[in-house]
Amino acid sequence: MREYTGNLWDFINPDAIVITTNGDRNVTGRLIMGAGNAKEARDRFPSLDEQLGKLVENGGNKVYCVSTKDLSGKPFTIVSLPTKHSYKDTQSDLMLIATGLANLVDMADQKEWLEIIVPRPGVGNGKLSWDTQIRPLCESFLDDRFIVCDFVRE
Repeated sequence: MREYTGNLWDFINPDAIVITTNGDRNVTGRLIMGAGNAKEARDRFPSLDEQLGKLVENGGNKVYCVSTKDLSGKPFTIVSLPTKHSYKDTQSDLMLIATGLANLVDMADQKEWLEIIVPRPGVGNGKLSWDTQIRPLCESFLDDRFIVCDFVRE
């Protein structure tokens, strides 16, 4: 894995951008994406929360790949990586993240992706430690196709 400090959205034409998510939907069925990079993605891609909400409703809280367009019409591939079961959880779940990372690598292999941008999963709103918990976990799964961002908001 490679590391980058900067904005998740700075990359030009990556094969996929990963966002961290949870498994909760609101009363209209949309995935709750109220903080961090999930909120920024929801704001950039108007139907993303609806698409992910339907996927979670039908398949559970796991990794999903969505083809979508931003507000300007530019196409993007967004991958959801669940770090919490519920947005109400005070801390992210290491086992959920590990399962998600394994599924993400399988997806990248199947789709033959060469550049995947990933935020630090479970860090920030998830309250896990990058140095002692998440970096070692990411290093055990992710190869050099994956660029892990220390997310800096605009």
